[in-house]
Amino acid sequence: MAKNDDIIIKEILQSILSQAPDQEKPDQENVEDEVNRKKRLENDHIQQKLDLQKEMFEWVRAAVKCWLIFIAAFLSFYVVLNLALSAFGFETFVLESEILIALLATTTLNILGLPFIIAKSLFQAK
Repeated sequence: MAKNDDIIIKEILQSILSQAPDQEKPDQENVEDEVNRKKRLENDHIQQKLDLQKEMFEWVRAAVKCWLIFIAAFLSFYVVLNLALSAFGFETFVLESEILIALLATTTLNILGLPFIIAKSLFQAK
């Protein structure tokens, strides 16, 4: 907030309180207390927003990490299973290409999409 806005707020508060005949006129300290209170509330609001964004970022990071671990484990198990089956002379297990495409597409979207959304949220243009 600019200094001009603080001056305008002080003037408005002083003029409103000076027009009230039944109330005590505020001294400069009370006006400054109100301005400081307003600044503290604005800072608290900004801090709460940042904390929420950090929490959301941590959640997305954990979700992407879990998804990548799941995909890596799934594909590793698929490869090891096929190697073991072929080593013992059994018929190998074949995944449909659509399944592999779906897994890789969702993984790519998770890796690129969710962090992009979080970054856009964290670094908003004003």
